[in-house]
Amino acid sequence: MDSPGILRGGSIEDVAIQSLNAGVDWLLVAGTPQLPNLVEAVANAAENGKLDPTRLHEAAEAVRHLIDTLR
Repeated sequence: MDSPGILRGGSIEDVAIQSLNAGVDWLLVAGTPQLPNLVEAVANAAENGKLDPTRLHEAAEAVRHLIDTLR
């Protein structure tokens, strides 16, 4: 998620929100100091209408389902 080729000059927060809106369920992000800001940006986007909270819930459910399937 945080490589320059993926970001294409955008912020990691904006690219993550765009990705979730486009249907991505799982964001792969290196452990960086940006991670708390990214989490906050996604939560804020769900609160202010930039990201449908239902879409965020769907992504979380898809990830939970995948993890359960792998157990």
